[in-house]
Amino acid sequence: MAVLAAALAASALVAPVVHAHGGTVEATPPPTPAAPPGDGATAEQILKKLEGLDAKVAAVVAEPVKQARKALERAHGARTAGDTSHARLLDALALEWAQTAETLTRAVKSEEAAAGSQKQAQTTATQLDRGRTLLAESQARKGRAEAELARAEAEAKEAADAAKAAEESRLSGKKGKDAKGKDAKGKDDKKPDKPKGAKGSPKKPDATKAPTKKGGGK
Repeated sequence: MAVLAAALAASALVAPVVHAHGGTVEATPPPTPAAPPGDGATAEQILKKLEGLDAKVAAVVAEPVKQARKALERAHGARTAGDTSHARLLDALALEWAQTAETLTRAVKSEEAAAGSQKQAQTTATQLDRGRTLLAESQARKGRAEAELARAEAEAKEAADAAKAAEESRLSGKKGKDAKGKDAKGKDDKKPDKPKGAKGSPKKPDATKAPTKKGGGK
């Protein structure tokens, strides 16, 4: 009977409050006194550590936290009614719910860390692929630049060789002309002057010599 009376008293504490205008609201239950050392106290410590979680984690552990607090309240009611055996059982139940909430919290945080690591790994892989692409493009540009440089050097060498050959040809032609000119001048210098009365000059007739008569005369 004592346990029943205590349960009824606890129910009365959390019964909805009826307002004069007919509406009802849930009455805020008074804070549960601290549990004595044991499972109940350990459960309360775990629940305290779980306070201030971010919204995502809090949503996941909301139900086990709620059940743990509810078990602690029932354990307190049982102790108030003098039912210590049930109070210990309810403290143990509260601890199980609190530990469940703690385990779920670690799991959610681990998943978040894994997701973050996976995202970081994907970002790193993307950056690595991009780096490889940039390296390949850089090597290709370097190869093209080296080919252009080799072509330009070959063209420059070819032009230099052609210019050298043209200059040598010009100098060789000039030397040949100079040699021919010297030979012609030497021949002119060696040519003797024609003597007077030499062959090829017309001989003038001697006017003092009388002409010979043809056919004889008297």
